[in-house]
Amino acid sequence: MNMETVAIKKRQVSWKENWKTSHQESATWVLSLSDLMSLLLIFFLVWTTLKFNEQTINDSSSGDMIKVSQRIKGMMMEFSPLSLDSGNIMVVLQDEILFSSGSFKISEDGKMVLHKIASILKNGDNFRLRIIGHCDNVPIVKGKRFNSNYELSLVRASQVASQLILDGIDPRKILVQGFGELYPAESNKIIKKRRFNRRVELIIEPVI
Repeated sequence: MNMETVAIKKRQVSWKENWKTSHQESATWVLSLSDLMSLLLIFFLVWTTLKFNEQTINDSSSGDMIKVSQRIKGMMMEFSPLSLDSGNIMVVLQDEILFSSGSFKISEDGKMVLHKIASILKNGDNFRLRIIGHCDNVPIVKGKRFNSNYELSLVRASQVASQLILDGIDPRKILVQGFGELYPAESNKIIKKRRFNRRVELIIEPVI
């Protein structure tokens, strides 16, 4: 066997080995691509399912909030429920509805109002209730029970929370805040409008 024949056979063996190696690498690449496509498909299906469930929950929560808003408006009481941009509901209760003049204790009329609100909310699951107390800017008289309007607003909000809990609202759903005179609804410079700043806000927030 001459040298040229040996060289030809070596090239044939080398070509076969390269062809085999190339096809093995190609098969591995195709398998990897197939695995990747499978993972992407699974991810897409899971993501689509989660988005569908989230949308369903959002629609259900939105529907519940609309029903709550309609029921509160239907009570025709002396407060003004309104829907906020974020989908929340805010109920504004002036201090004369809830408290006797200069007092932090809830009046009998105030208890009736809160009882009716609690009857609407206590069977709901998808909400959180923020109770925020506000006052005007008239300074607290020295020697009184409270040292500041901030303290008075917080105590009044706490009293409302306690009454709603007694009426059946789950305390884990309630958050109490007091802002004193920091966020007036009307100008404190006008005496007739100052009373609108003495209020407790109930903000009903949907929870997903």
